[in-house]
Amino acid sequence: VIPDKPKKEERIPLYRAVDNVELAYLRSTGNYGHSPSLGGKYFTLTEAGASNFVRSPFNSRMHLTTTSTSVPKTVFMKGHTFFDPQGGGTSVHFDDTTLATNVYTTMTPPIIHDTPQGE
Repeated sequence: VIPDKPKKEERIPLYRAVDNVELAYLRSTGNYGHSPSLGGKYFTLTEAGASNFVRSPFNSRMHLTTTSTSVPKTVFMKGHTFFDPQGGGTSVHFDDTTLATNVYTTMTPPIIHDTPQGE
């Protein structure tokens, strides 16, 4: 008897706009690190949401780059989903503990989608 092949868990794409400091950290470590306030990290669920967030008046003075990764659905479910009125649309927030113990240990290598604004 041949055992059933384990089913691959669904992955959820996540997009994040990062500033130049976070972009450098992402390139050197392969993860998004922790916010200075230890308040966790926010991700949008679509590339369009991240692009809208980058272009929103709220971020007009920022130099942001759109990035993406994905996590297993079980990890995604540990976050808090909400609607971001600043352009991101449907989004998710992960606290620092969840980032360290779940998100960063299971996410795919981040992809950098565009160059920072103004460069």
